[in-house]
Amino acid sequence: MAAIEKEVRSLLGHSAWCSEFASLIERPKKDARTPADVTHNLDATLEKLYTGTRLKLKAEQKKPCQICCQLAMSDNTVCVGCRGVGMLRNGTRCSMCGGAGKLPNKRCTNPKCHNRHIKEQHFPLVEIPPGAMNGHKIVLAGLGNTTLEEPPLVGDIVCTVIEKPHPDFKRCWNDLYLIKSINITQALCGCSFILKHLDGRKLKIKSKPGAVIRPGDMKVVKNEGMPIMGSKRKAKGDLIILFNVTFPDIINKSSVGEIEALLPKKKAVKISEELDDYNLSVFDPAEQVYPVPKRQSELDESPMKQQNETGQKTVPTCAQQ
Repeated sequence: MAAIEKEVRSLLGHSAWCSEFASLIERPKKDARTPADVTHNLDATLEKLYTGTRLKLKAEQKKPCQICCQLAMSDNTVCVGCRGVGMLRNGTRCSMCGGAGKLPNKRCTNPKCHNRHIKEQHFPLVEIPPGAMNGHKIVLAGLGNTTLEEPPLVGDIVCTVIEKPHPDFKRCWNDLYLIKSINITQALCGCSFILKHLDGRKLKIKSKPGAVIRPGDMKVVKNEGMPIMGSKRKAKGDLIILFNVTFPDIINKSSVGEIEALLPKKKAVKISEELDDYNLSVFDPAEQVYPVPKRQSELDESPMKQQNETGQKTVPTCAQQ
């Protein structure tokens, strides 16, 4: 066991052991007669997973009906479904007697009783640790369903954490990714901005003086990612910022010379005066019309038929696609 744990920790890190492999390897094996786990999904925001949280779970628990138990002790017969064994040949619990191996001769008067069980609602507290990942399982031992046999066997509740998407941050393991848009002035002359983190803290992030940020550049802020679950040193992943540089639509003609003087010189190109001039204009894909193959025009879903029937203009599809 220790060798497996050491290998998993070295390959995938401590959080992988805590979230997945620990629940599969360290969990003790159950008796075959123990009731199946009661499963629940816990929806959690990235903010809750960053700080950790406690949730009140609404669950139902099947318990033996006390009236049926008293009847079984006083007057009962051997169950014909399992012949008094409580288990079927395929290894599953007998549904007729609930695993008790015997059936009462008298009918139960409890209106809540169903197949010698009653359902009770309870609200256990579930603690989600900081840094828990999507799919992390939390076991509430002994809070599941209860069997009828003596001594009774109690099952577990297994909760699975479901991470909800965040509008700004994207999580990858223990790292956080963020897209930040800046203008060309900030990209060339340096930028600084305030970032509100998942725990409510405000981080002042700035670039190094003189460092140019290109479109698509990725910068990292160390130790500001997600907490690493189970880390004694409270270690964290990294915050990676992907920069999107926005350019102005047009520049004042009077400022072009001043901007050119500050930027590197343009590469000189010899252009003959005999060549014609062609100006660039804005490209609109909706204005492009491509020929549609004959076989495609005969389909009901073809753009040509949709345009004729609805009268609305549709985006054309390329014949080579």
